[in-house]
Order: sequence, then structure tokens, then C-alpha cells
Amino acid sequence: MSAEWTVGVHPPTELARRAELFGALAEAFPRICFEGRGPGELADLDALIEFGGAGVATAAADAGTPALALLEPETAAGSPAAVVLGKAGDLDRRLRGNTLVDRHLGAPAPLPVPAGAVVLAQHEGHLLWARRGLLDVAAIGPDELGPGEPLRMRLRGERCLALLPLIELLRTLDDGDGWQPPPPRATFLLDDPNLHWPSYGFVKLRELADHGDRNGYHLALAMVPLDAWFAHP
Repeated sequence: MSAEWTVGVHPPTELARRAELFGALAEAFPRICFEGRGPGELADLDALIEFGGAGVATAAADAGTPALALLEPETAAGSPAAVVLGKAGDLDRRLRGNTLVDRHLGAPAPLPVPAGAVVLAQHEGHLLWARRGLLDVAAIGPDELGPGEPLRMRLRGERCLALLPLIELLRTLDDGDGWQPPPPRATFLLDDPNLHWPSYGFVKLRELADHGDRNGYHLALAMVPLDAWFAHP
């Protein structure tokens, strides 16, 4: 499959330093190719990733190109930190409002984000990932993969925040033939209520239906045929 989108990596040396990482990302997103780009080489890009600063990424976003600035490298494993993800509507639904644990945060510097930015991740009130328009700024960026290390090891318990903003950026481009989440494979089942009234004990049917719509799960009611003779309007 030929690449359809080009993502620039700045500085170009950072692409070479992470050859295994970007090789794995190219396999996960086969319609995306990565190219090293300098400050004056931002034309014809579908997105830009900048390591170590936000100046070039800001210029790219101002020119209409989605961009991600990864300010600092992730640190060696340390104490666990609770990362609270935001509830922004454009963040993947499976992530919104969740709390993840990461041991590789260290003590990142404050994010240089302007007023009005949407908070996508924070730790104890300290911003870790924010968005303003087409620009995402994240406190840390992923290091190179270790020998034989699969990409999925960077999106698991206690190590995830460095790669997560990058994956989110790539998903905004490649939402077609790339990896897709599986369909629902389970349901919640309430046994033996009935539909004679909009509530049944502590169960409020309308509230449950709305909650399922917002959070993407299914709930079914099981009842004997005798209880199906009447349903509340």
C-alpha cells in the first residue's frame, strides 16, 4: 500500500535517532510516511512532529498544518504518577476522563500554551498535554524502541503518555484502512426487571440509556414473557 500522507519530523536528526520507533509506526499506519524536515521545509506536509521545542510546530499550525510539539524526552522509570486525561470531544472516546499511570514523567517543565488551550492531560494540576487549534503541545516525547521491543509496550500500564499524543495525531490522518478498534463484544444484562414503569428499584431506564450512549456500551433487560404484556409509554 502506497503512502497517502506525509508527516514531517523536526529536527531531521530526531527521525534518525528513532528509526525503530518510526519504522514501527509506519507499519501500524501503512498509509503514512515520515520524512525529516528542517525549518524551511514544511511545504506539502499533512502533519508535523517537533522534538525539543514548539517553534516550528507553532509555525506549521499557524500555516494550517496539524502539528505536535514534544518538549522533553521521557525519563527512566521512577515513581508512578496519575495522569488525568481530559474530556474534550475530539479526544478518543476510550480515553476521555480516564486516569492512567505513568512512571516515565520525571519533572517536565511547564507547557508554553496560550490562553484558551484545551487541556488533554494533567498531573496534579500540572499540564502535560494541551491543544490550541491545530497545535498540540505535550510535555514529553517517546524515546527510541529498545532491541526487540514492540510498539505496544509503549501503550501499556505505567508507560503511555510519551507516545499517546503522537498516536492521536496519526489517527486523525489515517482513519481508514489502518488498525481499527474491535466492535463491542460484551453487554451488561439486568435480570428480570420489567417495562411497566420507567424505573425498577434503583434502575432508572432513561438515565441508563443516556449513560450508555455517552460511554459506548450496551445494556439489555431480561424478563419472562409474562412481564411483556405491558410497557410504559
